[in-house]
Amino acid sequence: MVALLAAAAAGLGPEAAEAQQFRRAVPGAGGCVLQCSNERLAAGRLDDDSVRRSLNACRDQCEGEIRTRFTTGGQDAAAYANCPETALTEAELGELRAASGPPLVMLSSFVWEVRNVLAGRILRRMEVRHQVPTLNEVVSSTRSFVPPGETGGFVIAELGDVTPQLGQTVRIVRVTACALK
Repeated sequence: MVALLAAAAAGLGPEAAEAQQFRRAVPGAGGCVLQCSNERLAAGRLDDDSVRRSLNACRDQCEGEIRTRFTTGGQDAAAYANCPETALTEAELGELRAASGPPLVMLSSFVWEVRNVLAGRILRRMEVRHQVPTLNEVVSSTRSFVPPGETGGFVIAELGDVTPQLGQTVRIVRVTACALK
């Protein structure tokens, strides 16, 4: 089961209290995306829009660094832009969960920094299922580029209206990957 940490409560308490709660939960935790985002948010306001912009910018920056390392290592990252993806098995997903930290729900954003321990597979897409205030279930997805041996971030910057109680319902239902050429 996915362990979720509610890093901040949407709409509860003053903005300063939310920012303090977020900063206590995240410093030193996670990989590139969370560290970058924490640095960006440390001096600024902590609201839903700021968190989304920060996470998206940091995801793009960190993924760019991963692609550069991948290309420097002799591979062509662009060759995997439209590679055929297959869903990971439950056992493979379990390996990723065991090697990675827990996903985080921050305001209406979801982040999972995953360590790819699957030899020969490049992680490309993640889908999560969650409830919205009407109690309907929704599937949201995001793309990333995480080659074997790297830690990359899957970021869904807009889950919609996710209250702290509904944040506990977010679960990873599918991760897809491409075969390494």
